[in-house]
This record gives sequence, C-alpha cells and structure tokens, in this order.
Amino acid sequence: PGGYRAAWAEYDDATGESLVQRPDDREATVRDRLRVYQEQTGPLASFYRALADRAGANIRYGVVDGSQEVSSVQAAIADLVGEPPLPT
Repeated sequence: PGGYRAAWAEYDDATGESLVQRPDDREATVRDRLRVYQEQTGPLASFYRALADRAGANIRYGVVDGSQEVSSVQAAIADLVGEPPLPT
C-alpha cells in the first residue's frame, strides 16, 4: 500500500546535462527503502500514536507536514512541543 511512484530521467530538465545515477539511487534500492519503511517505521508511528492516546499518558504525538517552508515546519514543531518558534 502507498501511492509511491518514481520517475526516472536521463537528462536534467533545466540544463540538458546527463544525469549520473548513484548506486543508492537505483529504482530497486528506492523500492526496498520504501518497503522497509512500511514494514519497520510505519508500525512505530502507530505504536506511539496509540501510546499517546492512552489515558494519563505523558507522551504527545503529532504530525508535521515537512514539505512546507522551513519556518512553517519549525512553528508546527514548536507548537507540538509547547515551545516558542526559533528566531529567524
């Protein structure tokens, strides 16, 4: 499960230069990393979410969209932990 789709290119869209593919950036490697994430990291998120939902738990669980601007991500994290955002 998961909506991951990789697009592989041979040339840089902006410069037209040939792209070099590192061994750790091959499709099979990326697919394996996604599989490992889903099998090992995904369950940890569920575990901590459930732990935080227990009555009397002294644990917070939150989700932050890391694809936003850095300042927005910092502010969201600061809000989750109850601290003022870092100065910019």
